[in-house]
Amino acid sequence: AKEGEEYSYVNSNMGVSSCRRPKDGENKCDYEGNSFHSYNYFRTQEQTEEAAKRVKETLKKYHEEIGE
Repeated sequence: AKEGEEYSYVNSNMGVSSCRRPKDGENKCDYEGNSFHSYNYFRTQEQTEEAAKRVKETLKKYHEEIGE
């Protein structure tokens, strides 16, 4: 997202949240710094919902592999 544009991200509850990327000098969203650096940002809510689904599936599979 460019400065001033809104984007969505997967929050810590595996839900969808959104934020507007700040322009210089504006306050950032609480999650702003982490979302871009971890590639956790999407243009649409639909893309974010699909990402959340895939993260959940991956975590479930990992837990099955380690037996927990």
